[in-house]
Amino acid sequence: MERDETAANRRWVEQWRVTGPLLEQIRVERLRTMTEEESRVISERLLSAAPSPHDWSPAPRSSGLVEQQRLFGLARKS
Repeated sequence: MERDETAANRRWVEQWRVTGPLLEQIRVERLRTMTEEESRVISERLLSAAPSPHDWSPAPRSSGLVEQQRLFGLARKS
């Protein structure tokens, strides 16, 4: 099975070696031919997808790891 996986991985890498530059050419061409209106619409979509700073919740004060270790220590002493 390992030999089959290695061969499949090599085919996958080779496929991306060929496909990657082609996709990059498509991306560059799309950006080059994009109108200002298309650019504005895409920018607005990207910006609206980001969370508002007002939506952010404060970081938790603790991950609970220290409390977990304390409980394990108590259990070990029992």
